[in-house]
Amino acid sequence: GDLLASASDLTIRLWDARTFAWVGACIGHDGLVHSVAWAPLGQRLASTSWDRSLRLWDATSRSCLATCTGHTDRVYCVAWD
Repeated sequence: GDLLASASDLTIRLWDARTFAWVGACIGHDGLVHSVAWAPLGQRLASTSWDRSLRLWDATSRSCLATCTGHTDRVYCVAWD
């Protein structure tokens, strides 16, 4: 893909994969973001957080498409199948 994603503090930062320039952020978690995973087609990403949620993001608009709650503790990882 054309973007890289990194997790830091409460934010997912998106970077241009060629120039490493910062291009935007996905903001919405209320706890530290612990993991980020790109969907197979590269248009969406999922993130997990210490706020006990998993979120689905649109990489183009940087908007949160869905929030999955119900975990009773921090969520440490996410993967696509």
